[in-house]
This record gives sequence, structure tokens and C-alpha cells, in this order.
Amino acid sequence: MSKPLIVEVQDSQTLLWFTATIIDIQDSKLVIKYADPLFNGQEETVEERRVRWSTVQCTQEDFEFEEDSYVEVRHSSSEGEPLGWCLARIVHKRGDFYFVHYENYENVYDEIVMGDQIRPVNDKGTVEIENLKRSSTKVPSAVFSWAQTDDCVEKLENVISRTGIYNASFRPEEKEIVLIGEKKPVDRAEILVSFIIEHQKDLAQIDNDNEKILKNIETKKSKIKSQAVEEVLVPKELLGIIIGKSGANLNFIKQEYNVNIQIIEANSEEAHSYTDTVIPENKALVRIFGSNQSWVKEAKAYICINRNTYPIEKDKIDYIRGYKNSILNDMKEKSGCVKIFVHEPKGGSNEGMIEVIGNEESLENLRLLMETQMEYFETYKRKENENIELRTQENKYNSYGDNFFTNEDHKGNSNNHRRRNKRGKNQN
Repeated sequence: MSKPLIVEVQDSQTLLWFTATIIDIQDSKLVIKYADPLFNGQEETVEERRVRWSTVQCTQEDFEFEEDSYVEVRHSSSEGEPLGWCLARIVHKRGDFYFVHYENYENVYDEIVMGDQIRPVNDKGTVEIENLKRSSTKVPSAVFSWAQTDDCVEKLENVISRTGIYNASFRPEEKEIVLIGEKKPVDRAEILVSFIIEHQKDLAQIDNDNEKILKNIETKKSKIKSQAVEEVLVPKELLGIIIGKSGANLNFIKQEYNVNIQIIEANSEEAHSYTDTVIPENKALVRIFGSNQSWVKEAKAYICINRNTYPIEKDKIDYIRGYKNSILNDMKEKSGCVKIFVHEPKGGSNEGMIEVIGNEESLENLRLLMETQMEYFETYKRKENENIELRTQENKYNSYGDNFFTNEDHKGNSNNHRRRNKRGKNQN
């Protein structure tokens, strides 16, 4: 079990013992750091004979201080100076008050002090350097800044508590972590410190990589923000159509208009980084950007996909479809629409629905084509009825068979022949 971390250093002038910690060993001397805030973190290099181990302070409840016994009194050399421990003798006591006599000063004097200012004489002995080990671990430049943070202080305090060494501190002048303590605890602490430094090097590398990535992101963000930008909100169910199979549609738009495209969904990181547009949960934002404003606008017009529906009477569905959907396919190609669906009537209804997906221009083209197509419905219906009637008549005459019309012609020829023959006989 290691000795306490706290030591006491005797001031050569006042002979007071001040609380401190050992932070280093240099040239067979101890480097200490005073604990009292009035010292403002002062460090000092002192001989080992001026340093002793600290003792636990006892109060009058823990220890009976008798008259004419020697004690140590917490005392300052003058008002406003740090408090230290000074040897004194109890001359008289009354209640919580003690009349003490200081003997270590050239000008011996007496003082009345409270009981909580007194403790037994410290008999822990001086610190012997030969029983201490100093170990130093160089701090790589990659973690030098970390070594000056509170996190480093906290981790070194953990090393102290886990290994029982007297102190572990970073020395910025030497760029090293110094361990002070007995040999075995220091050996164990060396292992922990080297392990901690390796972890910090890894974390520093990750931070460095992340910093480069962030800079790259910020550079790209800046470039994106400086370009022409158009945005359009699209229903989520239409995203697949916009993207196309394996991204084919997006790639076509990018190449055709020389633009870049982002698809940003609600509550995503991009939604907070790239746009001020509020994105509803059921929609996504398609962000188009490029160096040429007109190309960006054209790409937006191409990509602004919407859905329109048109009611259609049941008896006109086959007409609008055409044979094997030939009319629908023709209108889709001519209008530039992406998709056309025909929904049959449901539940005994006499009305179905045509659903069309496309950009604004293609939807308008299709509307005009459908209106034109429907304008011909009555004409086609009348013509078809005429055709049916004519075919009915044709079929009626066809029922006589081809021989009927052939024999009739032959019979007429025979009569003419007989008539010609008859005229010939009379002439003879």
C-alpha cells in the first residue's frame, strides 16, 4: 500500500509546513507544487529534508490535547498569507480555546487559538528520494494539445488512484508525463500511461480525419450554395419514377442538363444543412443545382412530376385504350408522360379512372390528346355502326353463294344466243 500523495514542505524563512504534492525529481531534489490557492500554483525545487509526508488532521473530539503537550497549529506568518503548520506548546486551555506558545521563532510569542486549528505533531517522517522512482513518458506531438486539457488531468488522476503512485503530471516544458512513486506502482502506472497515449493517438487520428472530412464537406457546401439552385417537393410514392431503374432516369437528367441532384427527405441531416424549405413527412425535396441557371430550370421542369386523374365512362375505356393499348401507348409517347394507368370501374360503377404521371408540360400535352381523342368517339361510333350495318347487308348477299351470281350471268348469255339464232333463221 502506497504512502499518501499529499506531503508538507517547510518554508525556510517562516518554518511553517505547507501542504503540497510531489510532481518531479530533479538533481536529487524534489519538485513540489503548493496546494494553497494563495500560492497560485507555485512550484519549487527543494531538498528532501524539507519535505515530509502529510498526516491526518485530528480535532479535539478525536484527540485529547493536554496542557504542556506539543501540538501543531495552523497558522499564517502574517495576515493574508497562506496557512501552514507550526510547532507549539499548549500552555493553558479553557473550553474550545487554547493558549499556545510558539518556540520556533526568533521572537517567541504566545497566541490564543481555537481547537479546530490544532492537530498532533506530524511524525510521518521526511520523504526519502532513494525510495522513490521517477518515470517519464514522452508525449507525441499528435496528442500534445490533449495533454494540456482537463481530460488528461482526469485520466492521470485515475492512474494515481488505480496504481497508488504519488503523482502523475504532464510537464509541458519537457513534453512528457512524469510519474512519481514507489517502484512497483510506477512500473504499473507506466503501462497504463502508455496505453492511454496509444488510445489518444488513435482518437487524434480519427479527429484529424474527421476534420479533413468536415473541411471537404464545408468546401462542397460552399460550392453548392454558390451555384444556381432549384427545389421541388415531390410525393414520396413518385420518387421511384423520378430515380428510375438503377438510377437511370436521374443519370439521364444529370447528363442531359449538366446538373447535380440531391433527394432530401424530412428530418434528415441534409434537410438541416442544405435547405430552408420545410419538408412534409409524405414528401421529399428534389434539389437541383448546377453552374447554368437555364439548364437548372429546364432540369426542374423535366423532373417536376405530378399525378392527374381523369374520370372516364365505362363504355369509352376500350376506345381510349385501343387495340392492345396502342392508343394509350401512342399518347404516352407523344405527350412525354411517364406512366398512364387505366382503373376499371368498381362496385357496379359506370365510371372508371385514367391516372397519369408526368411533368407539367407532359400532363398538359396528354390532356389535349385525350380531349382530341374523345372528340372522335361519337364519329368513330357512328362509323363503326355504319360499318356493322354494311357488313350485315354484305353478309346477307354473301349467303346466296358465289355460284348464284355466276349462273345468272350464264343464263343470260344462253338466251341471247337463242335470240341471235332465232333472228338468223328468219333471215334465211
